[in-house]
Amino acid sequence: MFSAAEAAKYLGQAVSAGHTSTMGLACQWDATHGDGDVIIAVVPAAYHERPTHAKGFKDVSDVGTKGFVAMQADGWIAGAIVGKDAIKVTVEGAAAGEATAVALLKETVKRRAS
Repeated sequence: MFSAAEAAKYLGQAVSAGHTSTMGLACQWDATHGDGDVIIAVVPAAYHERPTHAKGFKDVSDVGTKGFVAMQADGWIAGAIVGKDAIKVTVEGAAAGEATAVALLKETVKRRAS
């Protein structure tokens, strides 16, 4: 769904080619130098979890149902229910931030709808 160059824009640094992770439920691009990664996971909507007690947690009402963004480890996570799926994105690295995570979530939802 995303090329390495596109994923790198969300990370703020070069990434390796994408690969599957999380037992085939996610795509992941790792930073080629230093720490960081971009992860996009799609699971059944029943598995959607909102980390309401996480630092920086906010509702994101303009994407899917039960959308959110929050800090996670060294980055940010955003997610929402879209149809029968829950989509969760994680950005950890130089460009990681609330806006970056939400932008990646919105772009992922848009591309899945196409």
